[in-house]
Amino acid sequence: MSQTDASGDSWLPGSFLGRLEPAVRAQILSTGVRRRFEAGQVLLHQDDLSTHVYLLVSGVVKVTVGTAGGRTIFLSVRTAGEVVGELAATDDGPRTATVTACGVVHAREINVRDWRELLATRSSASAALHFVLTERLRAATSRRIELGEHPASVRVARILAYFVRRYGERYEHGWELTFPLTQPELAAAAECSLTSTQGALRELRLRGVIETRYRWFVVRDLVALEDHAGLD
Repeated sequence: MSQTDASGDSWLPGSFLGRLEPAVRAQILSTGVRRRFEAGQVLLHQDDLSTHVYLLVSGVVKVTVGTAGGRTIFLSVRTAGEVVGELAATDDGPRTATVTACGVVHAREINVRDWRELLATRSSASAALHFVLTERLRAATSRRIELGEHPASVRVARILAYFVRRYGERYEHGWELTFPLTQPELAAAAECSLTSTQGALRELRLRGVIETRYRWFVVRDLVALEDHAGLD
C-alpha cells in the first residue's frame, strides 16, 4: 500500500521517499525546484556531465542505455517516490543511463550541493538511499540469476508478471501497465531475442492470458501468467 501525505502525493513504502519519516520527507520535498516533463521528454541523458538529482513526485519514467552498436537496452522503470540521477551526484561521473518520461511526470530537481548536504545532515535520508540502492542491486542480481535458468517463454512471463505486480493497475478487463512498453524493450528486460519474445507473447495471447497493443500490454489472467512463469 502506498503512503500519502497531506499534499495528496503518494509513494510506495519501499521507495526512497516512502522510507522517510514525514518531517524529513517534507524538508526534502521543499528543497530544489519543481519540474514538469511531458511524455517522451528526457530528464537525464546518458553520458551527460550534469550532477543534479530528481525526486519523482508523480508519474513513471523509463531507464535505458544506448550501446556502442546503436542498440537501446531497457533497464528499469522508476515511479513516484523514487530518485534518479543519484550516481552522478555521488561520484561526479557521467550519467550512466537515459531517463525518459512515460507520461506526465512531476519531479523535484535538487542540485548536487543541496543533495549532498541533505544526506550529510539527515542520517535517515542517507540510510534510505543506501537501502534503495542495495535493494536495486540485489533485485537486479537475483533477476539475472533467475532468468538465466529458464527458457524464453518463462523469462518473458516472469518479467511481465513482475512489471504488473509492481507497476500495474487493475481494471475489470485485467491488469494494465502504467507505462508504455515496446516488444524490443520487453525482450531486453527478459534477456531474450526479439524473435523469442514475440513467440512467447504469441503463445500467451493464444491462451487468452494477455492482449497486446501498440506499446501496451493487458494481462487478462494474472494467475495463469504467474503459473506459466513458475511463480508461487
